[in-house]
Amino acid sequence: MSLLRIAIAKRNCAFIIRMEDPVQTLKRVLDMAYDQGIKIELMQMHAMSSSEARLSLHCQIDKEKIKQARNCLEKMKGIVELELLESRLVEA
Repeated sequence: MSLLRIAIAKRNCAFIIRMEDPVQTLKRVLDMAYDQGIKIELMQMHAMSSSEARLSLHCQIDKEKIKQARNCLEKMKGIVELELLESRLVEA
């Protein structure tokens, strides 16, 4: 029963992040994900220039923590633009 509860409590989502100073910003993003218990399933980073990159993080996160994680990322130094894509699965 606890395994089912965990599966329902987690939601798949993706954060698409455009950032400056990619190495330092990536470190801050990963530290935040670790501290908040966000399970990263896939991470891709594409350099747009030597000082700018686009990061795509596909992860599982507690429904209650999505807004908190988004707020932390929006306020984080080095993040220029943030887009959140959430799954819209209907829970029975």
